[in-house]
Amino acid sequence: MYRSILISPDAELGSKLRAALEASGHVEIARALDHYPTGVELIRTVRALAADILFIDFGSMAKGLEILHLLETEGSPLQIVGFGRKLDPAVLRETMRAGVREFLAEPFEARTVIETLASIKAQLDKRPAVYPSTNQIFTFLPSKAGWALRPLRRM
Repeated sequence: MYRSILISPDAELGSKLRAALEASGHVEIARALDHYPTGVELIRTVRALAADILFIDFGSMAKGLEILHLLETEGSPLQIVGFGRKLDPAVLRETMRAGVREFLAEPFEARTVIETLASIKAQLDKRPAVYPSTNQIFTFLPSKAGWALRPLRRM
């Protein structure tokens, strides 16, 4: 099962896609955002969830392309799937030029969703989403020595 993030300011469209993806049984929506996130919020979310797929609503072409550009500059390993209310050739052309491999349009039919996920699976098999990790551990201790170890006194 693939972990994914869904970005859609259009609540109705986002919930329809979410239902179609969950019905497929191949995708877990780890986080659904009802707004286009800022750069810092997006990068933190992607890294914290270690997501494989990003589903992004291209209702606002400018915001969608801004997110794609940010992910490209960060070197994100995510597979991007665009979606919208209809298949507009101009939107498809711009999103494909920006790096979107798949695009889903309403209505989200089960067969189309499965085919899209199969294509994404093939891409993830070739180049799995790998996130950098570190072996450093940060701990915080109380500044007062022995404070946490003293037993409580009864009065």
